[in-house]
Amino acid sequence: MGNSLSALKEHGYSLVSQQENKILVKNEGGDQFVIKKLSANQEESQFLLHLNHPHIVQHKEFIEDSDCLYLVLEHCEGGNLAQKIKNKKEGNAMFSENEILDCIVKICMALKYLHDQQILHKNLQPERLKSYTRNTMGQGRLSSLALLAIERTLVKSLEKTPSWSTEQQTEENKPSYVAPEILNGIPYEEKRQ
Repeated sequence: MGNSLSALKEHGYSLVSQQENKILVKNEGGDQFVIKKLSANQEESQFLLHLNHPHIVQHKEFIEDSDCLYLVLEHCEGGNLAQKIKNKKEGNAMFSENEILDCIVKICMALKYLHDQQILHKNLQPERLKSYTRNTMGQGRLSSLALLAIERTLVKSLEKTPSWSTEQQTEENKPSYVAPEILNGIPYEEKRQ
């Protein structure tokens, strides 16, 4: 695995495959996990280990190395919703009403759980909905919670208004999926009863 991944090996993981910022490993039992490299300043994301919901990608552990922090995540081999939409479109097929309803219900259940934990998912888009299994949407799960998409805040204590700029626009952070309030410079506020 190389020197930079020796900390993962020490925790019992062996390399399956590696891309630019995504590493697939397996433990001694053969279970596969995704490793995301984080900058050291993302240590405040430790609360992610305590999230437990069937429709949120599970965060197993953080592993510190001298130059990096690794987040060990559940591996969802079924891809994401954006890929599934693209595949359906290329095959000139459509999702059934039941598949769409099931997907929406799972997203809503996951978001309710996060909101109950005082957590805002700030970058919800099809790429963030993973499928645990390869068949249709399988067990849909929200992902990328620690990677720019989520911020744990007590909604009442937000002091400044988030804003949107073209510098923030990336392939994974598209304005078409940003809440209208953010685009209009309106601050987050406590949800109304």
